[in-house]
Amino acid sequence: MNANHIIEILGQIKAKYKERIVNWFISLILLFVMHYIMAFILMVIGEISNLLGKLNGIISVTIEGGNIETFKTNLIGLARFQMQQQHFSAKVSYFVIYIALVVYTFKFTFVYLKRMLNMAFLTLIAPLVALMYPIDKMTDGSAQGFDMWLKEYIFNALLQPMHMIMYY
Repeated sequence: MNANHIIEILGQIKAKYKERIVNWFISLILLFVMHYIMAFILMVIGEISNLLGKLNGIISVTIEGGNIETFKTNLIGLARFQMQQQHFSAKVSYFVIYIALVVYTFKFTFVYLKRMLNMAFLTLIAPLVALMYPIDKMTDGSAQGFDMWLKEYIFNALLQPMHMIMYY
């Protein structure tokens, strides 16, 4: 081995250690910034949900009889009110609609609870993901763990507005 070859090997080792130090520094930054990332994602999703909630219309129902009365309700209330009609076929059809809406309410409640537990788990493991960043980056040069965590967190956060769209 000549001196140039040894200097080249030492330069490669020095570059590798510099890269590892940079990755550890990025990991520390992620550790302290990760909660801001999560808060920003949840704030944006909350604003999207608020916008979708405002688009959700309230149905005005007018009762014509001896005196005209108007009240506001949602789709479940309308189906429950329409079950009081005189025609048997209309009663049955609105009853089926009402039962379907109640079943979907329970279904989305359990799906939402599952989503909430998943978000809580992802929030709990966020510091571990940040600390594992340099180790993951050291093996193959990319941080699949952090990328997977971030995609999973965003996907689970986006489920709320998607469920609102589907339900309403």
